Amino acid sequence: MEKELKSRRDIPVELTWDLSLIYATEEEMNRDVERAKALCDSIVRDYRGKLDTPQSIKACLDDLRAFHHLIVLVGSYCDLAVSVDYYDTHNQERNEAFSNLAAEMFSRLSFIDNEIAGQEDDVIREAIEISAENRHYLQNLLRMKPHLLHPETERAIAALSQTIQAPYQIYNMAKLADMKFDAFAANGREYPLGYSLFENNYEYEEDKEVRRAAFAAFSAKIRAYENVTAAAYNTQVQTEKTLATLRGFDSVFDSLLFGQKVTKEMYHRQIDLITEKLAPHMRRYARLLKKIHKLDRMTFADLKIAVDPEYDPKVTIEESREYIEKGLSILGGENVEISPSDLTLVKEGRKQQWKGLSGTKRSCVNCGYETEEDFAYCPKCGNRLY
Repeated sequence: MEKELKSRRDIPVELTWDLSLIYATEEEMNRDVERAKALCDSIVRDYRGKLDTPQSIKACLDDLRAFHHLIVLVGSYCDLAVSVDYYDTHNQERNEAFSNLAAEMFSRLSFIDNEIAGQEDDVIREAIEISAENRHYLQNLLRMKPHLLHPETERAIAALSQTIQAPYQIYNMAKLADMKFDAFAANGREYPLGYSLFENNYEYEEDKEVRRAAFAAFSAKIRAYENVTAAAYNTQVQTEKTLATLRGFDSVFDSLLFGQKVTKEMYHRQIDLITEKLAPHMRRYARLLKKIHKLDRMTFADLKIAVDPEYDPKVTIEESREYIEKGLSILGGENVEISPSDLTLVKEGRKQQWKGLSGTKRSCVNCGYETEEDFAYCPKCGNRLY
């Protein structure tokens, strides 16, 4: 098991983000930023106060899709660069500057939802009929109508999007930039420690002493940041509660589940299944691990070790792609359809370092917007997609 905390420069280039697949140079990115600003200006000029027919709605949303496309490309380019190295000041400043600009532009364009929602439902449904590309957007807007606020309030909320998302940024900064892990000792040796080393290696380490020492050192460092993490989390919870109340939801659960199109019954069913049905089997599994590995006691540090250490094959990235191809190739039938083009996407991933699989629909947890594109940010509200 590899236990070395490598620098970015020591990682093979084929295992890193290839951001040139988005923009070859930063100058190209800046040109798209200017295009987005110009498109934002033209949308405000051409459609504000005029979204009262299916035709004008369609035309506006077509332009808005083009705007979102530029925002997603630039946002992904900036954000992925930051994720490579949280200590790179240039990337941090560039990402922050673009995030602020995007928030300003989304604020200016917030009139679109309110104006469309202010029309009769029949007008919106006719717009859906003549604009298949905007169908999901408009359907979600129909659902959201009862929860939209005054246009100026919506504009203020959009302008504050960076502030509203600050808790997650604070959490990431604490976790990925401020935390410095010291080496830990086990069996008379010192071992380096970091987030990725712990989560990808030490949690599965067969040697009990190394695994538990790593868990103790990792937990101690996390505990040292518990107050700032708790404060950020509490801010997030209070923000979600306030927004839920403003939008007229019965609870924050209703608000969050609304965007995911999940009922409270479904939510509670999953929680109940985990706590009532799955929990006894997981306790049996923990006891089995204890018996197999002849542990003196079972701790949280031991929960992810392999049942059969002798059969724990190491798979390279290239081999993992072959696993995926073979696994997907046997699927089919009524419930799952895998086309040759789907497998082509997997194979193409060998050649391109930045390209996710499309064809998987995702919904933004903030506004409910659905997309099949590999967006880093929601094209509608700017919230990050996970």
